[in-house]
Amino acid sequence: MNAESTSAAQRRREMLELYGPMVRARALVAALGFKTYAAFYKARREEKLPVKVFDLEGRRGPFARTTDIADWLESMSE
Repeated sequence: MNAESTSAAQRRREMLELYGPMVRARALVAALGFKTYAAFYKARREEKLPVKVFDLEGRRGPFARTTDIADWLESMSE
């Protein structure tokens, strides 16, 4: 395993420890680099988010898989 893949694996583990398997709305907005909810929701409405975002029945706000966000972050540093 090279240093880059080790770093990516470490980031993924850290994010899973911090957020669990899913990232909730407030953390999701910040993780994707939006300054406001309005900007996030506009991008979501226009289908311009870099990761799949979904709603869960009986839960408020959007969610995304933590590993999807970690992978997206890793792709941004390539």
